Amino acid sequence: EIYTLSLHDALPICYATQVQPIFDNKCVSCHDTGGTAPDLTTGKSYNQVVPGHVNLSTPAESEIYYFPAPTSTVHTWKKYSSSEAKIVLTWIEEGAKNN
Repeated sequence: EIYTLSLHDALPICYATQVQPIFDNKCVSCHDTGGTAPDLTTGKSYNQVVPGHVNLSTPAESEIYYFPAPTSTVHTWKKYSSSEAKIVLTWIEEGAKNN
């Protein structure tokens, strides 16, 4: 069986253009400056999330991933879609870089 990677699969996840837009779309209505912690607004979110809400040794146990995951029973408000969850998890697996 032959499996080919697309260019997208070969490139690392970009925090600014792939992760932050998920927060903007799903999270900042509650998680904004002066709102519920962590503050996930642009320019503040990375320092709010890393390192406190990521687990680089076990990425799937990162709060920023599992708390709003599609199958989560903890966070009953907005949740990631499956594709959004994959982006966040992959970003953590790649070292949760601020890129």
